[in-house]
Amino acid sequence: MRLWRSPIQEVEPARRALNQGRYDVALALLERATKRERTTRNHAQLKLYLASIYALYRRYGLEGGYTCLQQASLTDPDITKTALYKALDIEYRTYRNETINDLKQTITSISQSGDSTAIYHAASTLVTLTESRGAIALIKQLEFASLPPYLNWRCWSLLGRAFEQSQDFKQAARAFEKSAAHSTGRDKQGELLALAGSWLASGRAEDVLDVLRDVKDNLLVDEQEIAIKRYLQGKAHVQLGNPELALELFEKARGLVPASYGLLLTIGQTELAVGLTRRALFDLQAACRLAPVSERSLVHHEYVIALVEAGVLAEASRLLKLIVEDEAYEFRAQALADLAEVRFRLDDVTQAELYALEALKLTESAAACICLGNIAHGYFRLEDAVCWFERAASAAEVGDDAWVMAQKMLTELHAQQRQADRVIYHATQALRFLNAYDDWYLPLQQKLRDAQQHLGGESRLLN
Repeated sequence: MRLWRSPIQEVEPARRALNQGRYDVALALLERATKRERTTRNHAQLKLYLASIYALYRRYGLEGGYTCLQQASLTDPDITKTALYKALDIEYRTYRNETINDLKQTITSISQSGDSTAIYHAASTLVTLTESRGAIALIKQLEFASLPPYLNWRCWSLLGRAFEQSQDFKQAARAFEKSAAHSTGRDKQGELLALAGSWLASGRAEDVLDVLRDVKDNLLVDEQEIAIKRYLQGKAHVQLGNPELALELFEKARGLVPASYGLLLTIGQTELAVGLTRRALFDLQAACRLAPVSERSLVHHEYVIALVEAGVLAEASRLLKLIVEDEAYEFRAQALADLAEVRFRLDDVTQAELYALEALKLTESAAACICLGNIAHGYFRLEDAVCWFERAASAAEVGDDAWVMAQKMLTELHAQQRQADRVIYHATQALRFLNAYDDWYLPLQQKLRDAQQHLGGESRLLN
């Protein structure tokens, strides 16, 4: 005689396996349980719970999970009224790229149910849809301490992903610290990678490297995750000013997995930074071929920078003209300013001026102002040139390339106008950020000495 067992009794061993990170065991236990004889209601509940485990794999669990969800509803139609069913239904429909017309109403119903598992899956749906604010609000209503371990760390991880989507990387890092602390084994390694990514986006390179020291290669899921670790290490070293070491790490990542456009883009940028222009052109061109349509303008723009560095101005101009036609491109103003600079170098002053002015209609571009300053200088309109370079300095961050260039040119212009006090000021500002090997270093020092001598050692004329 077969003894009757409740669904709760059947689920408990699976939950224990989940808490230990033994997902295959949990799935096998529940699959076996659903094959035993039982009441219609109990059978449907077990199928529903099985669907919720498949959903932990997100899109990777779509095939098995969606089938279980359908079987649960066919076995007992009343189960479709439960919060967990509603949450899994919208989650799987989202993974199937279906439109959900009643999403807001369904989320509200799930939120009010008090079912923590259902709320987790509803929040997961919102993160998939990049509805980060709604996801954060849902997750924060949960009592994390009362959740089973396998769901506890996942809620922290989900919260971290939601904060990442909202560009709040410090909050994301705090959430990933919690998810890493509450997870174990391979799960923990993945959360540490996510934590390192958040610190990287926050500009905290040392923290990135500290976290990655705790990531064990032999516990990572596959070579893809090992490549991600090398990539994050490399990006951290870029931030720390170690491009050669970064390039070594990027090459190790490329050796582990087929190169993505993102990795090729990063390698090309780093090669350009260390003066490997030919290699940068090759890798950036490959990145252009692999880039999705949504990223094409960005990747082509980076390739253009390498072309300009290599002196291939005609091709750079051709590509920039295509890029500026993309009105959705986030950095269109910069592309217009770059096109203005390229046309100026090609002696097409008329077009250069038009593109620079168009860039300024979109944003206060330091690069566009520098181009217009160079044009005015070339036509000996010195007062106009001074105005443009001063505007460039105001638009740029102190110390960046555009700001330093503006200081250099203002030094040059004021020297031509014999304004010694202004020469001293701008030369001093520029020299703060130049090393002795810069082509401008010695000429600026000479202009500074000449101006100081003219003023008898003072920084300005005395009344």
